[in-house]
Amino acid sequence: MSRNMQNTAGWIKPAGKGWIFYLGPGHRVKDFESPACAQLVLNAMIFKP
Repeated sequence: MSRNMQNTAGWIKPAGKGWIFYLGPGHRVKDFESPACAQLVLNAMIFKP
């Protein structure tokens, strides 16, 4: 059985005058209830290069 998997749970790249963040914490509700997941989103929102 073959699986497509990426080697990171997220990435960041510059775009114009801002930044693009991608976070892929999972697919289940439980994945998004994690305090660590919430912290990743908050960190992305307050990011300053």
